[in-house]
Amino acid sequence: MSAMETSPEAEAVPQVSRDSSGSSDGPMSLELLQVLASTPDALVEAEEAYDEDDAKTPAARREEALAALDPAVRKARNDAALQLSTRTLKRYVGAPVDELRAHVTWLARVKPTSLALPTAAPAACASGTLRVVKAQEPHDVAMLFDGRRWHPWSYDAWSTDECVDAFERYVAFHYEVCAKLVEQRGGGDSYEGPTILVKLANRPQLMRPVALRCTKRLVDVARQYPLKKAILIGAPPLFAAAWRGIRPLLDEATHAKVEFMDDEAAGDRAFQTIVGEGLPFAEADEGPQPGPLSIGNIEEAVLAASL
Repeated sequence: MSAMETSPEAEAVPQVSRDSSGSSDGPMSLELLQVLASTPDALVEAEEAYDEDDAKTPAARREEALAALDPAVRKARNDAALQLSTRTLKRYVGAPVDELRAHVTWLARVKPTSLALPTAAPAACASGTLRVVKAQEPHDVAMLFDGRRWHPWSYDAWSTDECVDAFERYVAFHYEVCAKLVEQRGGGDSYEGPTILVKLANRPQLMRPVALRCTKRLVDVARQYPLKKAILIGAPPLFAAAWRGIRPLLDEATHAKVEFMDDEAAGDRAFQTIVGEGLPFAEADEGPQPGPLSIGNIEEAVLAASL
């Protein structure tokens, strides 16, 4: 059955209680979230405000709102909802369902698991910038962002919007790889998110408008996934200006997970603490080249980095 079809089960969708502002008015349990995510259209209800005196029933309002949605958007959101894992749903236990609905809408737009390189330009211009490496513990994983491998001036053949959207999908793909790798290793229940090590580069080109917009989009992606820690290594003088723009985008909980290290040696020590003794950060094997997102591909891609 497609996500667009209805069935007797679909008619019994639990109605999310909402106030007059259009927001859900209470936290969701894991059980209700699982029902919502597995039922077509349950998480894609249009978030319009309505009058409490409206004579329409909740079901009628819902059907009217869904009928007004673009069919392609509706299908994309349903498909994204059906792919949510229990691990993802657990993040939203106790939160308003609107937050999960927003995450589903984001997934439907970005489609991180659909990325394919090297043919997916301009995303391919970032290839090698991000790498995923197994950590010592099954519930840990490291994601390495090497600013010296990122060349935003190679984006000049495309529009800024195209480049920023492609970079967002590229980053989100690697977050998905991290989660899948941890699940494959049996550490999903204890997963707190990846430890991200960012090696900063002292290059004026990284202050180009497209690079700054990509950096903001990177922060936006990070809001969609759990994060254990972010380590920024070797901040150059130019980074101070960029940080003034990034800092207001971080909530206090995320900011508390950010750590600065002055030099590459300290970064290598932090990296080896996470993944075990071996190659320093700068020589670590490149992470997965995006393609169909499957456990087999991930295992093959990180094998060299885990030895």
